[in-house]
Amino acid sequence: MKDYSNGFSADRGLFGLAADSKVNRNFIWFSIFAYMVMIAGGGLVGIATEIARISGVSEYWTTFFDLVLGFGTISLLVYLIVRFREKRLFRDIGFQKEFVGNYFKGFAVGILLMLICISLMTVFGGMELVINTPNTGIKVLPSVLIILFGWIIQGGTEEVLTRGWMLPLLGRRYNVPFAIGVTSIFFMILHSGNNGMTLMPILNLVLFGIFAALFVVNEESIWGICGMHSAWNWIQGNILGISVSGTDPVGGSLLKFVPKGNEILSGGIFGVEGSIVCTLVFLLASIYLIKIIKEEK
Repeated sequence: MKDYSNGFSADRGLFGLAADSKVNRNFIWFSIFAYMVMIAGGGLVGIATEIARISGVSEYWTTFFDLVLGFGTISLLVYLIVRFREKRLFRDIGFQKEFVGNYFKGFAVGILLMLICISLMTVFGGMELVINTPNTGIKVLPSVLIILFGWIIQGGTEEVLTRGWMLPLLGRRYNVPFAIGVTSIFFMILHSGNNGMTLMPILNLVLFGIFAALFVVNEESIWGICGMHSAWNWIQGNILGISVSGTDPVGGSLLKFVPKGNEILSGGIFGVEGSIVCTLVFLLASIYLIKIIKEEK
């Protein structure tokens, strides 16, 4: 394949570490295989949580355990494949750098970007803060804090699968921009069955994938993007009370924002990721990261 890297090196960071893998998959098979891992891990636990729901366990706790155990099982499957099939250390998919500083830096970025989006959407009439709604306010703070652990596992697992595992191996075999494109489309496909999936969410999920991949290329670690992804979902769902990629948050929220007006601005039932404001924010953030990568790497 012709090299379109244009300054994105496949010999450094996570891409350099990917050279130790004993397996070299093409992008079509890798995408199918990764999707199978996602279905296998989440499906087994999903059956158990559905049985729990039928047995009378509350929606909050079934969702919590689905996030923790379902996505946790997916991460475990990736670990087993990396360690015993590819014969390399699991930390080499992006966990080799210091945890605390990198993770919380990414967490702060997730909060900042979400607050920028919701502020702009509110100013331009796409979102409205509703006062005194049920299941909101300080009284639901304990459940909001507990569900954060579920978002940490969920967001981290999606990053382990796409940006930690797939991105470096595909970048090493082909080139980095190609790997970014494939994993971003794959990330969008993972959410294709969500409620409210239209052209705008499709575009924004791909843009999120590009931003996340560039974040990893720049940081040479996935700790930061794991934090960013989890914070983005948690703030959107359980702090602001907005649908997360078409899924209504459980456990309540501290505030309650509701979409209004044109769906292109409000995001409709899909949430912030269905809004053109999100498009602009992640487009600008991605351009900024490309500039940094080309200057510093």
